[in-house]
Amino acid sequence: MSRIRLIGATLDDFEDYYQIRCEPSDIFWMGHTSPPDYQMIYGVFSERLGSKALSAVGDKVIYMAKEANGNTVGFTMLSMTDSGIEIGISLFQKFQGFGFGTEIISEALFLALNHGTTVFARIRDDNFASQKIFLKNGFIRTGQYEMKQYPQVGHVAFRTYIYKKDTNK
Repeated sequence: MSRIRLIGATLDDFEDYYQIRCEPSDIFWMGHTSPPDYQMIYGVFSERLGSKALSAVGDKVIYMAKEANGNTVGFTMLSMTDSGIEIGISLFQKFQGFGFGTEIISEALFLALNHGTTVFARIRDDNFASQKIFLKNGFIRTGQYEMKQYPQVGHVAFRTYIYKKDTNK
């Protein structure tokens, strides 16, 4: 039984979202050296609320991961691309290492698979924790990379992981 549920993000969730984006681990894994600009991230967040649809390439929707008591654990973002739906997750650091990431991916997969397309994630090769939880949820590592350029740290390689439904279950 999952300890969290995914709820479409609303403007009321912005402060939690911003605080997650300001966590040192989130800053590092996103290839930055400092927290994001408040107004800029507000604009990005408000364009990706849970009331939006994933109907066209470029659409992105944020779902907040919440415990039964309403506490935010983290979030996931589903992005419609020309290759399928990409899943990204992020957690408050205090919730990392307790299985919440695995639960978020499991719940996000349920949402993503309703679109009947390929589901994948792009993960930095040095992000072993994210690799572990995506592999645990049925994703496989590919040899496909995407290079992203970050002003503060330069080029960063992201490997693609593709969800493969286990037909033995």
